Formats: sequence, structure tokens, C-alpha cells
Amino acid sequence: MSKTRWKPPTQHHEQAEDLLAQLAATTAELNHLSNEIAAKMQQVKDHYQPRLEMLQVRFKACEGALFTLAKRHKKAFFSEGEDKLALPSGAVMMQMELVVRQARGVLAKLEELGRTDVIKVAKSVHWDALKEWTDDELAAVGTDRQQKERYSYELK
Repeated sequence: MSKTRWKPPTQHHEQAEDLLAQLAATTAELNHLSNEIAAKMQQVKDHYQPRLEMLQVRFKACEGALFTLAKRHKKAFFSEGEDKLALPSGAVMMQMELVVRQARGVLAKLEELGRTDVIKVAKSVHWDALKEWTDDELAAVGTDRQQKERYSYELK
């Protein structure tokens, strides 16, 4: 611990004391204001949270219904060679993409081949890692790539 010796106050000491007092008062005011803001923000969050959750549920339901409708009526939505249906409120789109089919028995074959790099610790297939494999490697473990429809939309 350092030693301090009392010295008679000088003009500079008084200025330093004044600045320290201002810093202490400002710190207290900042802390008070920060706490007040946090409390008000929590009130706003609490006020809007139920409506926000309801809107998120509605959004997911509408989005799911739109994709189901597009899949069920794809011939009516997308004519030959078309992948976009333009409507007044937006557009419905369909894309074909290659995905790794999650076939049965792949885990056993991966273990047999010693390919632990695509096996999760929970003893399940790491399907995202298999996406990087060649078609021959996929065939060797009993799976392949298939075309899959993926639907999306854009709003105006």
C-alpha cells in the first residue's frame, strides 16, 4: 500500500477535487439512467412479447400453408420451364436442388469403412458432411443424391 502524506490544499488540488466530485456525480447519474432505461425496455418487451409471438406463429403457419399449397398445385402454379409464379402481393418460387437422401443402413456402412469424420458422437449420420461427398462415395455407403423441390417467396 502506498503512503500518502497530508499536504495543504493548493488551487490544483481544489480543481482535482471538483473534477472527482463531478465524475462521481456523473457516474451515479449514468448508472441511474442506465437502470431506468433497462427497466423501461423490459416493460416495452413485456408489453409487445405476446403480440410478437402470436405474429411469429401466424407467419410460420402462413409460410407452411403457402409451401404446402405450392407443392400440391405445382402444375397449376408453374408451367413447363417456369419456376416463378408472379402474383400481385409477391411471387412463389420453386427451385430444384440436389440433397443427400438419408437412406437406412448408411451409419453401419460408414462405421464399416472407418469414415468417422461424418459420424456424430451420438451415433447418427452427419448428413451435412455427406453433402460434400462424391456420388461414388455416397453409393459405397448405400445412399445417393436426389432432386428435391424447394419453395420460396418474395414480397413486394
